Amino acid sequence: MAADSTDLLTPLRDHDLRLIPLEESHRDALRTACAEDTDIWRIYASNFGPPDFDRNFTALLANPGRLGFAIMLGDRLVGMTAYLRIDLPGDTLEIGNTYIAPSERGTGLNRRVKRLMIEHAFACHFRRIEFRVDTRNERSQAAVLKLGAHREGLLRAERIIWTGHVRDTCLFGLLKSDWAPWTP
Repeated sequence: MAADSTDLLTPLRDHDLRLIPLEESHRDALRTACAEDTDIWRIYASNFGPPDFDRNFTALLANPGRLGFAIMLGDRLVGMTAYLRIDLPGDTLEIGNTYIAPSERGTGLNRRVKRLMIEHAFACHFRRIEFRVDTRNERSQAAVLKLGAHREGLLRAERIIWTGHVRDTCLFGLLKSDWAPWTP
């Protein structure tokens, strides 16, 4: 059966964790969460720290190729994530643009977020999920490997990020046959 993106952007839930479609009403809470770690934005393609947050948030919402989620823990917005590079003929998509507030890092939250997104993508008949990670972001590379993804290669000088840095990108792939669902 072919992949179907119709239901990709639907609320997802795991106990106190909710992924809800990112929208304008999340602007202020996400601005606050993103300002908690201004140093991290040096390794992201776009700067969501001050003073660039509003311009980049507006562009993010206007991008039809990005299906974004607000990461809610209880009633608190603690980050964002997205489905990207959705290729329906190839039954492939990317999970990325993930930011989690420093207070929630190392708690297992990222793994829970990715589990919801991966299981949902496979339920929508995608056969391959990609992760593209800046080579300088060792924490994210380790997290992706723990999900069962395979490091498939290096995309040299793949993009120029907002700082002017020419980024090398690690490409990871996850097939349904690689996926061993995590259980709490």
